[in-house]
Order: sequence, then structure tokens, then C-alpha cells
Amino acid sequence: MRGDSCSGFGWDSERQCITADDIVFDEWLKSHPNANGIKNKPFPYFDLLARIFGKDRATGDAFESPADAVEELEREDQIRGSQPMPNIFIHFAG
Repeated sequence: MRGDSCSGFGWDSERQCITADDIVFDEWLKSHPNANGIKNKPFPYFDLLARIFGKDRATGDAFESPADAVEELEREDQIRGSQPMPNIFIHFAG
């Protein structure tokens, strides 16, 4: 529930739920019919999940995005002359 199409939505941190005027929410539901029922429904783990799955928010000198980290690892591999690991797929029967 982010972006320009979600203007008019809010978050009630006390009740831990999404808020919106009925008109705004009903209009949004037209393009998200599977979301019916989430308005005013508590999401007690929202803050924890946002920390786990949210974007990096660090901005200091030592900030490194996941893409930056991958580039650095690849650069280090090239310097050491190591080969990238092959893709390995394991199938578990059962």
C-alpha cells in the first residue's frame, strides 16, 4: 500500500492497522479485490516484518546496498582469480 495510487491511506500505530476513508478504500479495492477485509484489521507483526523485509535505510558513509555488496564480492573474486560458483539444483524426493 505504497506509491501514488495509495494516497489517502494511513497507519494507526496504536491499533496497528491500515486506515482510509471508505471512499478511498472502496476505490482502491476495485483494483485489489483480494484485499477486501484488511481495512481496520490489526497487523501486530507489521513493524517487525517491515524491518526484516523493508529496503535498506542506512545513509551513512558505510552504507552498502545489496547490489553494492554483490558487486564488491564479484570484484574481490576477480582480483583473487576465483571462479563463480556454479548454479546447483538439489531435488529432494519424498
